[in-house]
Amino acid sequence: MTGQWLVEGVPAVPVRRRLFCLPFAGGGAAIFEPWRRALPDTAISAVRLPGRENRFREPALADVDAVLHGLVPAVAAQVAADRGLPWAVFGYSLGGLLAYELVARLAESGGPLPAVLLVGGAEPPHVPRHLPDVSWLPREEFVGQLRELGGTSPEILEHPELLDLLLPMVRADFRIVETHRGTARALPLPIVTYRGSDDDGVRPEAMARWSELTAASVTHRDIAGGHFVISDRPADFISLVAADLGKY
Repeated sequence: MTGQWLVEGVPAVPVRRRLFCLPFAGGGAAIFEPWRRALPDTAISAVRLPGRENRFREPALADVDAVLHGLVPAVAAQVAADRGLPWAVFGYSLGGLLAYELVARLAESGGPLPAVLLVGGAEPPHVPRHLPDVSWLPREEFVGQLRELGGTSPEILEHPELLDLLLPMVRADFRIVETHRGTARALPLPIVTYRGSDDDGVRPEAMARWSELTAASVTHRDIAGGHFVISDRPADFISLVAADLGKY
């Protein structure tokens, strides 16, 4: 199960910690390949959800519980195999929602907990959504929304055959965000948030409410850029994450 949900690399040096990384909607484990080179002392476990990359033949999952059913035991198994290695969880956008729910589920079950939760481009799940739901839109309108949001290669958006493969997975990812209604469960660990300063879809006042989801400290980071600052300015983004990981 671990090999199915988690994509591992081979660190070049002995590692100090493990970082589980969850991608944004439509993203796969491959987006975290540059992180392996930039964080050589960190074992990167990139989460690969069904419906993408070498799991593209599996049906994409459209609700949080279905994702956690497979992801929680995979993460717990890897943590157990690490025998006490410090670890953290990072998620961006959709991945931020899933990262919080993953850690909350582990806390509720008395399982192992990370040293810190890192969340980027995601408002807290207990804050009411302010963006319109788009996962139900007809094909052309949905593609238009993807084009406006950015983050998807124009070549893919103009290629009907690739879109046929991509759209069911992306719709399912969006549906997770649009339908999930989280509750305010305070985690016994610190949270660090990241936001593109020009990201109109992620409100600063909403990001401040991550403080309601931790009984420890919360730290907020802003970085110049829009919603996809994680991929538009990867070196700067990874540097921020690396500095924060070094504190735990």
